[in-house]
Amino acid sequence: MNNKLDKQNILRLDVKDNIINKLNSNNISKLGELCSNSEADLRSYNLNDSEINSIKEELRQIGMILRS
Repeated sequence: MNNKLDKQNILRLDVKDNIINKLNSNNISKLGELCSNSEADLRSYNLNDSEINSIKEELRQIGMILRS
């Protein structure tokens, strides 16, 4: 992963505010922190499949992925 992107804020992602709020409430504020999580991790943070897909698509557009 790109270390420069890892340090960027999740606000860079074009996702709904409620998704950002859920991530922030689980101490995820940087893209690198987000990418160190799996889909299962995100579900445990009360994100639904649609929200997770939005995150994955935004990450894909900048060349990043969630942990497998």
